[in-house]
Amino acid sequence: MAKARHLQQEIDKKLKSVEEGVEIFNSTLKKIQSAVNQTQKERYESELKKEIKKLQRVRESLRAYQTNPEIRDKNPITEARKTIEDLMATFKNCERENKTKAFSKTGLSAAPKVDPKEEEREAAREWIRSALQQLQEGATSLEIELDSFKAAKGRRPDASRLEELANQLQTHRFHYGKLEFILRALENDQLPMQKLWDLKDIFEVFIENINDKSYYDSELEQIYAELEIAETPVSPAPVIAEEEPHDAQKKLPQKKVEPKVMPPLVKQDSKTQETPKISVWNSKDALQKIAGDQIDKLQESKEEEPEEVIETETWDYKDTESAKKAIERAFNFQIRPEDRVRSKLEIVKSSYQGHPSYPKRPFFTNPAQYKKLEVDTLFFIFYHQPGTYQQFLASKELKGKEWIYHKRFQTWFQRCGEPKQVSDDREKGTYTYFDFENSWSQKKKADFEFEYANLENELHS
Repeated sequence: MAKARHLQQEIDKKLKSVEEGVEIFNSTLKKIQSAVNQTQKERYESELKKEIKKLQRVRESLRAYQTNPEIRDKNPITEARKTIEDLMATFKNCERENKTKAFSKTGLSAAPKVDPKEEEREAAREWIRSALQQLQEGATSLEIELDSFKAAKGRRPDASRLEELANQLQTHRFHYGKLEFILRALENDQLPMQKLWDLKDIFEVFIENINDKSYYDSELEQIYAELEIAETPVSPAPVIAEEEPHDAQKKLPQKKVEPKVMPPLVKQDSKTQETPKISVWNSKDALQKIAGDQIDKLQESKEEEPEEVIETETWDYKDTESAKKAIERAFNFQIRPEDRVRSKLEIVKSSYQGHPSYPKRPFFTNPAQYKKLEVDTLFFIFYHQPGTYQQFLASKELKGKEWIYHKRFQTWFQRCGEPKQVSDDREKGTYTYFDFENSWSQKKKADFEFEYANLENELHS
């Protein structure tokens, strides 16, 4: 009796230690998930590993209790053991995730995270492109068959068959244009995705039976009505985009011809009042005093110009005065060079008189200064001053130090010796990369493939 009671006390202690261990494990796991850098994750992971080892030792004791015939109620022991095994699986997954570094082979080969909405749009694009390809292939086969009928010698082609082929070809082109319209609407985010997926099956069946005239007549109206596509003649988007502005340019002068012609007719009296002043300068007596033999040439040019002057613009004296005042006012507010480009870095101006040796203005706009900086300082300028002239100078100096920028990973790499494998589009070898996200240090990566498509070759100032 005393032996059974002692055994039950030992079991209760083990079960209590399991509950405490589970609580500590879960809290440590939350700390790992909320850690901000790799150092904290590694520290919490070591604590988690110690805790899981304790639970594994308790699990061995529980396994021995399960085989003991003196214990009747083994359900709590079985549940506790199952809980420990679940935590062991969780620890393995956590350890696997933490071992996958950002620039390891697994991490580099992993696909980047995609927005679910963009992923759905990409799937819709793929479906529309496949449907367009089917229509294109069908239209090509119909064109070949039509050409063979027309080129056949020695027999007269069947007129009904030719008409049927022409109608089928027209149907293919019609639906090709409609699908292109849907694709453009999808690219411009003007098409509800739910409607597109609802009609996907109808389109697929319709494309399979597109040569069936009865099916065409029964399903065409329903398909395009649900997609809210107007029954208008289909033409490619670039043609529409070019024709509309062209027509608008043709129509604009016609609409504005009347207002431009009418004002000179209204203000004709005012112009005739001013013409005597001009005629004084156009007289032959005045021109003889000024130009002598050039009277005829000047007279001819003056006789040709009045019609053009009258048709273009007529200025009143008040308008010229207001324009003159506006110009004088604008000269008082000239744009200075420092007003055009403003630095994104705010410089606080202090009224306190500092030591004469202190700089009075920023000196990091001189490219020569960047040659004296260390690589870590250049990385700091590059990553913490985006979109500035300083970032451009830092990147230029890093390239001068044989660092290359990877556009996909947004990270600087440097070759460690000659590449092992070199092809037209990539090279493979050992590289040093700058880990700016986790440790802010330089690390080495062996057997890394650097695709030339991800290489940044241009610098924009």
